[in-house]
Amino acid sequence: MKNLKTLFLLLVFATVFISCDNNDELIVNPKSKFDAEILVTSDGVDNKLAESIDITNKHDLKVRVTYKSTDETMRRLYITVDTLGRGAVPFKLILKDGTKVDLKGDGSIDLESKYKKGFDFEFDIKAPNNITDGTVVYKFWTTSGKGDFRDDTKRKKLKVSTITLNYGNATTAAQMKSFTAKLLAAPLADATSKTFISLFDGKVYKISEGAEYAAFWDFGFFYGKTYEASLCSVSDYPEVFTAGVFPVLEDGDVFNVVKFKLSEVTVSEFTAIVESNELDFIDASSIKDTRIKHLEVGNVIEFVNNYNKKGLIRVLEINPSAGTKGYIKIDVKMQA
Repeated sequence: MKNLKTLFLLLVFATVFISCDNNDELIVNPKSKFDAEILVTSDGVDNKLAESIDITNKHDLKVRVTYKSTDETMRRLYITVDTLGRGAVPFKLILKDGTKVDLKGDGSIDLESKYKKGFDFEFDIKAPNNITDGTVVYKFWTTSGKGDFRDDTKRKKLKVSTITLNYGNATTAAQMKSFTAKLLAAPLADATSKTFISLFDGKVYKISEGAEYAAFWDFGFFYGKTYEASLCSVSDYPEVFTAGVFPVLEDGDVFNVVKFKLSEVTVSEFTAIVESNELDFIDASSIKDTRIKHLEVGNVIEFVNNYNKKGLIRVLEINPSAGTKGYIKIDVKMQA
């Protein structure tokens, strides 16, 4: 009886704790004045899918985002921001009063039950003060389940909407993403090794971070006696290393596919590339392998990812060890 009472108290505490995280802190304040308003409805009546704001002075902006549905159930709200064409990244929602917003593991907003048929939220977004020309684009969409920040069609409900901030000459040329990363070798049994990289945000992820992050992973590193230092698409990562370790994906989900090819580009040519259009020479149709083996320091690799973005990888350093001590350090330049 004592154990049952303890369990009941724990459940009550858990319920109270969980209920503190909700979407109420995002509800529109009737006194608010908005710089931009979005309206998306399932019947399309009075839809306002895009807003454009000319930024003349730098200040925090208040925007209103409303989604209404008569028959669709929305479970998550995804928001990205693309600054000067550098590529969309998840919008990090920070409330001024420190209130915690209920987020899913991948950073999307978890819509609680009373908002699954519709919501009327307000967001504060900061107009960056270090921009003189170009655009900052915020994108909003809802899904029926776990979506993908890089694919606004996955489990999408209702239409995608955008708010664009225009600075000076608002023309934004396509930019290039670049980053350096260190990937560890084969996944550990406890799934704590940082083996897989995301070309979305340049971060290296642990498998233990769970299925919520699986959509971010693109490729990983392994070192073996036969193939030595190798990079491998997450979709084709050797089962001998991942058996019993990889997360179970939701029905219909698959791991990202990345394809590789050893390039004739030299290290100096790689270093000289600074703009996205300098990667146009890469012929995605000629890149077919989901694993690239026998890598050496100084190799330059062409790749195309699951979202048809092309890029180059330069091998900076390799620790030629089998097992869990091996690692590879790489530079990446790719289309945003």
